[in-house]
Amino acid sequence: MVTSVPSTDASGSSSSLAAGAQVKGLAWTNLANAASFNISFGGVQTALANRTWSLAGTGNLPGAAASALGVNLGSAAQLLFDLRGTFSATEISLSGQVPVSLHIGSAPFVLDVKSLTASLSADTSGKFSFSIGTQTDVTLGYAPQTRAITSSLTLAAATKPSVGMSLSLSAVGNTNAADAGVTGLSSSSRLTRPDLATFIWPDQFGIKGMNLFGLSASIGWAGGSPVVSFTSTTYLNPAGADMARVLQCNGACDASDWMISTLAVSASYTNPCFAYGFDGSAGGSTLAIDGGVMRTSVFKVGFAPSGCSIQAGGSTFSLPPGFAGFAFTTTFGNTTLNVATQVSIEGFEFSAALTNFQLGGISYPSITLFVKIDDAGSEITFTGQMQSALGDADVSSSFVANSSGMSQSLSASVTNWSMGRADTMEIPEFNFTTSISLPSSGGCADFSASASGSMKVKSKTYTIKDASFRLTCNGLQSLTLAINMEHTSSGGAVLTTEFRLNYSKTSSQTSLAGGASFGYQKYGSWSLYGSTFSRHISINIYANFSLVVGSESSAAFSFGGGFNADRVSGSLDCLWTSTSSDFRCSGSLRLNPSWAGIYHKTWGDL
Repeated sequence: MVTSVPSTDASGSSSSLAAGAQVKGLAWTNLANAASFNISFGGVQTALANRTWSLAGTGNLPGAAASALGVNLGSAAQLLFDLRGTFSATEISLSGQVPVSLHIGSAPFVLDVKSLTASLSADTSGKFSFSIGTQTDVTLGYAPQTRAITSSLTLAAATKPSVGMSLSLSAVGNTNAADAGVTGLSSSSRLTRPDLATFIWPDQFGIKGMNLFGLSASIGWAGGSPVVSFTSTTYLNPAGADMARVLQCNGACDASDWMISTLAVSASYTNPCFAYGFDGSAGGSTLAIDGGVMRTSVFKVGFAPSGCSIQAGGSTFSLPPGFAGFAFTTTFGNTTLNVATQVSIEGFEFSAALTNFQLGGISYPSITLFVKIDDAGSEITFTGQMQSALGDADVSSSFVANSSGMSQSLSASVTNWSMGRADTMEIPEFNFTTSISLPSSGGCADFSASASGSMKVKSKTYTIKDASFRLTCNGLQSLTLAINMEHTSSGGAVLTTEFRLNYSKTSSQTSLAGGASFGYQKYGSWSLYGSTFSRHISINIYANFSLVVGSESSAAFSFGGGFNADRVSGSLDCLWTSTSSDFRCSGSLRLNPSWAGIYHKTWGDL
């Protein structure tokens, strides 16, 4: 079958040369896997479709048209090109591509148009579309520092169900030979050597390390509303001067650490849509959240009140109706979080419950993590329980990133003091606030703090006047506790002294030990061998405490002391029951008057 359109010469007279098309062959099949087969008619290959007629042929343009399109025909009289199409009982489509050679513009922006394409489709429902386009090589810059990219321009018209017209432009950078099999436009087809690619716009917007590789944009009218759509693919170089501030690599950065970023925007009155994301999962690079407190390798954000699909440059980005939120994967401590959350009027925020969480080697059996990002900045905090050599604690924590890692502000209240025994000494309340430096490598936490709280000795509770400790991921390193302990003497005088405990380690055991000493004077008078022997006698009482970590049940108080005066000596012992708030002592006095021998007397209730 041959169709032709007569051409005219310069005077308008009919010419023997004509533009036309010749169908070389038709094919039809009912094979379910027809799409996997190609057929050739007169050297023109075309794909088969199930229960659809396929056709192939050639088109021709006169030499005058070829000359206008910059095509050198040599001795040929006509420009020949391939045509392909399909038709069935309900639809028909035709397409063709004409090779051209048009050189447009001058440095720093040169266009070399390589082909013109046209397509037409229609069906019995009234749906109709027609488009024409170009494939163009673009040279940017001045020699010798030029870069070549490929672009396409398409004008499309359509009738129901999407009445309108759109003009679209797409451009893509050039890949290195190592990436011959990938497009470089998506995470699933990313460049393996982006460092060797030619970008459309290196250091995009003047941001060092942000490189535009592909873009597609369209403007038009559809569905009774103006529509502007845009998609782009950008590669982020973690070694770039600006990107290095927000991207971090595991070790030295290389080509695999470049992140791929995609942006898609569709703006219309009736159905706005926005989607942005980046993906560094192919390498080891991460984006720092809150300056580096959290690191995320995959991040997506979108907004679609009515749901949307943005189609541009052969890519489709879809969001469900009513979506407005974030989705990302992030690493925090020893935990990887997959987060999907909505955006509220307060900003972006999410919370997550974590178990068996570790940070800097410190264990947190259960925490609730909070993350908030708004126009005032970003904030990462958590509340929950912490395990340590001091015992389990309720904690709240916040974080600040710095050049060497991050700093953790921690407030804690110990809920079950681990080093104590109920009928001797225990710590019912122990609170502290401190700041911990955590290395960026996630190494061992090491922090010191002063604390407040209370100490219960037997049945009496005292306020802790001094407490300090040092704790690392390897356990408790040092601890000091002090209270003002009271003892009421037999005369009713209240004696106060410092009771201090210190934590120590030896090769054989770890212990918490210390004590207090009380000193006062008591007057005594005795009739010995016909004369009176009287003295103001100094009484010293030592109350010692010892607890071996791991053998807390053996913790105990021990007492000692004695008497001291001219020609007076002796020792004492004390008893402290678990239900008493004070201990009672008694002692044996050795009296040695100058006119008599040695006498022994007993003093009780000391």
